[in-house]
Amino acid sequence: MDPTPLLPAALAFAAALGIGLAGATLRRPWLVALAGGGGLLLGWWWLFGSWVASPRQLPERLPALALMLLPIALLPARRAAIAATLGALLTGWWMAGAPRTGADLLAALPVLAAVAAGVGLALPRRGRWPLPLAAAALLAGLALAALPGPGVLLGMALAAAALGAGLAGP
Repeated sequence: MDPTPLLPAALAFAAALGIGLAGATLRRPWLVALAGGGGLLLGWWWLFGSWVASPRQLPERLPALALMLLPIALLPARRAAIAATLGALLTGWWMAGAPRTGADLLAALPVLAAVAAGVGLALPRRGRWPLPLAAAALLAGLALAALPGPGVLLGMALAAAALGAGLAGP
C-alpha cells in the first residue's frame, strides 16, 4: 500500500496534537482552541500545495475558507456563537461559488442554505469528542459515497485534525 495518501491526515493529526499539547502545557487556552483548525489547514495545504484559490474552484477553495474561519476559535463564547453563525453563512456563500449578483445568489440559495445548515450542525459542542465523532461520520459518508476527487482525503485530514485536537484537550 502506498502511504502517500495518508500524509495529509498524518500531518493534520500531528500538527493538531502538537499545537494542542503546546497550548495545554503553556496554559494558553487560545492555542488549544486553534489546534484543530491549525492541523486541518496544514493537512489541506499539504494535499493541495496551496493556501488560496478562487471561490470558483472546488474543492481547492476549502483551505482559504478554513483560514478565514480560524479566528472564530479566539473569540469569547458569546461572540464566537455569533461569529460561527456568520461563518456558517459565509461558508455557504463561498461554497456556492461566491455569487455576486442577486440572480446568482437566488440560483445558489439551496446550496448556500444546505452548506450553512451543515456547518451549523457540525460546530463543536462542549467536550472533546463531538467534533471528532462528527468528522468520523462525515468521513464514513464520503467513503461510502465514493465520489471522484479528493473528498475522502479531505475528510481524512479533518478527522485526523479533530482527533489530534480532542486528544490534546477540550
